[in-house]
Amino acid sequence: NIVPILKKRIKKEEGFVDHPYPDNGHMSIGYGHQIKSGESFPPKISEQQASDLFEQDFPKYVARAQQFPGFAGLDGVRQAVIVDMSYNLGSATVLKDFTDAVQRKDWNRAALEMLDTKYREQVRTRALTNASMIKTGDITPMTTGIPITEFRDISRNEAKKRKTRA
Repeated sequence: NIVPILKKRIKKEEGFVDHPYPDNGHMSIGYGHQIKSGESFPPKISEQQASDLFEQDFPKYVARAQQFPGFAGLDGVRQAVIVDMSYNLGSATVLKDFTDAVQRKDWNRAALEMLDTKYREQVRTRALTNASMIKTGDITPMTTGIPITEFRDISRNEAKKRKTRA
């Protein structure tokens, strides 16, 4: 079952923050829990409270990921990437060229499209690892946190060049 591995990875990538913090135009707390209007928290929360919030949030992001075009036809590893991206971005479909390549099952192109985005610049290794899993369908980068060799140091500019050659 990939879900426990995915949850562990998302929590690691999001990191635990015990107090409210600014996060792309809104406030978050814990493991990336977006604080909603009317929701209030003490100045600091425990890791257990953050984990409880994460467990409440996770199904919402799975449901959002399931709205990704063609999600049901993807293997579990690629579905996990879409869930991770939905947790991090709100929706993986915000990356239109990536979405188009996934729908065509052009895995190399999908990986390069993911790497030629602000997303890659913002989350660095997380994007490299996700691109590795999209390209290969292999869960190993998720469990080790290490992208496949060809993506270890790829820059956005290099991804753009490779797309041109592909």
